[in-house]
Amino acid sequence: MSIYQEQTPGQTPSFRILNDFERSVLTVQAQGYLISLAGSGLMTSSEIEQLMERITFTPYDQVTVDDIKIAASSLILERTADGLPQIRLMNLSDSVN
Repeated sequence: MSIYQEQTPGQTPSFRILNDFERSVLTVQAQGYLISLAGSGLMTSSEIEQLMERITFTPYDQVTVDDIKIAASSLILERTADGLPQIRLMNLSDSVN
């Protein structure tokens, strides 16, 4: 199975191929959902790679569409306007209740 990745003008399209381990962990529906995320342009190729790292190293035997939705929404929400992840540091005086 391959996952489409975006291309720039004048560049040939590239494909990301799932390895045997990734295919064994992802359900068929989850593999299809990954293709739709990549093909829709909702996520960049680097975000797809981050997503793959997050979901393939989970403690679950099988990764479902719902697992991918949670991980993908987390990645998308971490973006800022300039495209870099938003990191929030707390001062030592800050407390969490």
